[in-house]
Amino acid sequence: LFRKIRVFELNKDWEEIVGEPIANHSSIVDFSEGTLIIRVDDGMWLNEMKLREKILLERMNSSLGVEAIKRIRFRIGR
Repeated sequence: LFRKIRVFELNKDWEEIVGEPIANHSSIVDFSEGTLIIRVDDGMWLNEMKLREKILLERMNSSLGVEAIKRIRFRIGR
């Protein structure tokens, strides 16, 4: 539960972690068993984030101070 709360706190620094363009088209929607679910506006942003997935994982875990996030799944929706 503590890790889940910490992961959702990433929303406060979302723009700093992923950059303004991506932050404007994505958000964290769930975290369970090491998997972070991110909602993206459309397929273009989904592809962009998949290309940056490794970097995003490193930045998010660095921000958390612990390697809580093992993988990211993306979902399209608003």
